[in-house]
Parts: sequence; C-alpha cells; structure tokens
Amino acid sequence: MKLIITASPSGPRAENETVMSENSFKTWFLSSRSIGNFFRYKKAEYYIHDINRLRFNAAIALKAVTRGPVTIIGSNGESRKLSFPGIFAIGLRYTAGLLRKRKIMHRVERMILALKKTESKNALCAGSPLYIRSDLIFGLKGGGSVGHIAGVVNNLAAVTGATPLFLSSDFIPTVDENISTLLINPSPDFVDDPEFDMIFYNIDFLKNYRRIIGSKAVSFVYQRYSLNNFCGAQVAHDLSVPFVLEYNGSEIWVSKNWGKKLRYETMAERIEMLNLNRADLIVVVSAPMKDELISRGIAAGKILVNPNGVNPQMYRPDIDGSEIRQRYNLHGKTVIGFIGTFGKWHGADILAHAYDLLLRENRHLSPDIALMMIGDGPTMPEVREILKNAPNVVFAGTVPQAQGPEHLAACDILVASHRPNDDGTPFFGSPTKLFEYMAMGKSIVASDLDQIGEILQDNHTALMVTPGDYRALHQALLRLIGDPDLRHNLGINARQEVIAHYTWEMHTRKIYDKLSAVVQ
Repeated sequence: MKLIITASPSGPRAENETVMSENSFKTWFLSSRSIGNFFRYKKAEYYIHDINRLRFNAAIALKAVTRGPVTIIGSNGESRKLSFPGIFAIGLRYTAGLLRKRKIMHRVERMILALKKTESKNALCAGSPLYIRSDLIFGLKGGGSVGHIAGVVNNLAAVTGATPLFLSSDFIPTVDENISTLLINPSPDFVDDPEFDMIFYNIDFLKNYRRIIGSKAVSFVYQRYSLNNFCGAQVAHDLSVPFVLEYNGSEIWVSKNWGKKLRYETMAERIEMLNLNRADLIVVVSAPMKDELISRGIAAGKILVNPNGVNPQMYRPDIDGSEIRQRYNLHGKTVIGFIGTFGKWHGADILAHAYDLLLRENRHLSPDIALMMIGDGPTMPEVREILKNAPNVVFAGTVPQAQGPEHLAACDILVASHRPNDDGTPFFGSPTKLFEYMAMGKSIVASDLDQIGEILQDNHTALMVTPGDYRALHQALLRLIGDPDLRHNLGINARQEVIAHYTWEMHTRKIYDKLSAVVQ
C-alpha cells in the first residue's frame, strides 16, 4: 500500500494507492479512524511547495502511518527522504521558534508603532509601479485571486507607461512572461504556526526587498492585502511614494465567519487598521466594503469601489471546448457548469441540490444533461455526498488558470449560486467567475445578491434567482435547458456588457486615475 499526499488529488490511481489532500490527511489522522492505520502503508510520498517548510506535526503523522520510506517532494522536483534525525531537526526548529516568539512579537509591535507615528509621504514620482503579493499560500493553479492579481499586474504597463515590478512569495499563473516575478521566500522557522508565520514574513520581506529591486525607481506601491502583513505600507514609507491598498474584506471577519477565530486577533486588528490608515488609496470591489470601511472611520474620499473584471482575449466565445467534452464523454449533452474554489459563500451545495432535484423530477432529461464541477475546496465533500447517486456528474478538479476557458467552453449553462452571509451582513464579493462567465458568451444563472444583481439584468444578461433557493435555481436551469435560443441571446448580451464595462484594463485604469487625483 502506498500513501500519496498532494495539493490537488485528481486523475487515475492504482488499486494499492491512497491519495489525499493535505487537509484531508490532517482531518483523517486526527480522527479515531487513523488509529488502526498506524504503520499501514509500505511507503509514502508527500508533495509540498518547499521541502524545507515541512511541518513538525505532518512529519510525525507521516512516519506514524508508514512503515517504510517517506519521500518529501518539492514543487521544483527536489526530494528528500524523511528520516528520524530529520524529524528531530524539524522538532528542534519548532522548539526554537516557540522560544523566540515573544521577542519577535515585541519587535513587530515596535515596527508597527514606529510606522504609525510617521507621516505619509505620497508624491507620485516617475518610475515603475511596485505590486506586492504577500500571501503565504503556495502552488496556486487558479481561482479568483489568481485572476485578479494577473489582471492588475498585466495591465499596469499599459495604464502607467512603465513595466511593473512584481514582488511575490510565489509565482502566479498567467502573469505576463515579460514581467519578472521577484521572489521573497519566507523562512521555515515558524511554518508550524501559520498565523505567526505570516507575522514573521514582514521581517523576511522588509529585510530583503531593497536588495531584490535594486536601484529601480518606484512610482507607487500597490499591495493586495493579506492577513498580518504591512509590508506595502512600510515599503511605501521607505521609498516616499504613494501606497495603494487592495482590500478584499476584513481578514478578521473572514476568519470568524468562514474559518476559525485567530490566535493573534489583536495583532491582526492592529495591522489591518495600520494598512487602512496609511493607504493613500483603498481599492474595494463592492459598495458594502466601502460602507464597512466608512463605519470604521476611514475617509470616503480615499476609497475606490472597483468591481472585478476579465481578460476578454483569454475568455471568449470562440474557444473550442470539444476536447474537454470528449474527455468526459459529454458530446450531445446540455452541460451545466460551475467553477470555483468551493468556499462556503460560493453555494456549490445549492447547485448540487438543484441538479439532484432536476433529475429526480425530470427523469426523461437524465441521458441529455450533465453537470461539470470545476475546482476544489472546503465544501467539496458535501457536494460529492449530495451528488453521490446523480448520473452524468463530472468532477474536473482544480485546473490551471490557463485551462479554465476551455473547460467553461465545454458548458452550455454557467452557474453562480452564491449564498448570503450567515450573519446577515451584505454580500461584499465581486466574483471573478461572474465576469469570466459573461466574457465566454454563455447563458448564466446567478443569485440576485448585492453586486451580482447590479451587474446582471434578469432575462437580458442572465436568469436571476433567489439566493440560497435551490428550487428556484432548478426552475431556471430547466427553463434554459429547454430554450437554446434564450441561452444564445443571454450569452451575446452578457459578452457585450462585460466588454463595455468590466475588463481588467478598465479596472486598472480606474485605479491609476483615482490615485493621480488623490495625491496631486
């Protein structure tokens, strides 16, 4: 028996192989089911972004369930056998980190206080825009964040007249090959504490960025805000240039409502407010985000509401999806499609219930329709359970960003079944999939929810349904399945609308124009 832990389990596997994602392995190991599986596997392979960032608990778990060799394999192809001396060394790193945390936390607090006391220096100078992506999320193949990052980075040159500098913790798919990704790799010292790892990355980043960008002139700093990170604010101060903050919602709220409460919540709040107060311009994707910031005392004049966008050359109606249809035996079927990272807010479970109901109440349609779920994420186990008895369901898994368009092209109807926030707050998202769907020229069924309902017009660019109502979604799908002309007309109208108002170039130009106005 062989155990394989990889970021995106997909494709065929041998009968004697068990393949899991890292999160699935963690959940399984911590459950009572794993006890009878100690030393069960003859060997194991663990695929990780950086073999030097293997967590201590993962190393222990791998050795506990494997009686033979364990191989750690990095994204660059580098590999290493996991030995007991190696585990001991990882344990020493973990222990040393525990002893250093308090001292480092005091150091970061002093850095924040010093930056808070300084005045903003915001002259817009000649030079290259500097984009900072500081998430400690590695190996992304696709998703909304990838689309947004590439969308802005790739259009900064056209908008500003200067090729951007792109400082990042990892390579991002579909960023233009003519734009160099300047990597600042995080230290492995605190990989066992992901929250603290993010706090410590400020020190790594700020220690190295000047060496990496060299003597290049910078016109302004643009940072996609991430939890516990204030690098953009500090770099903008150091270089005496404006600071643009892309704010996609409070990370503290997200942790409380879609994850778990932060261990270092007080520090996270201080860093979040530092970024918001230091920014010369804050870019948000929806009006509810602006309202939330104003309620926290942020000046309305420095907030730009700027919905997400799309690259209409990458996502377009003439893309051939026949290879994908052939791969999954979808020829002759009306295919309902969904793409996403399967977060709670995406409502993939609502679509699953709607498709299940569609088949149960319209059995004659069963040979002629199919559902393709593209992506993976937290709600996937629930979606699989709902659809376990449904025929013609394709789970395509996470696909590279560049292959997203051909997968969407294989579909006839595209669904954005987003659900409202559980705590009653307005839906603050601007789903990138929405604009990609529109650019593909496909018929869309979407939740009539805040910005989604503002961008799409019922019976003109999409069919709009009550958020969270899978029966209403079922009815809309049934209508489109039976009306190819309506599907065609909705797709044409949606494509025209997105090209007229929501391309990434337009999105980026609005940012630069607003920045020029607020710092003049």
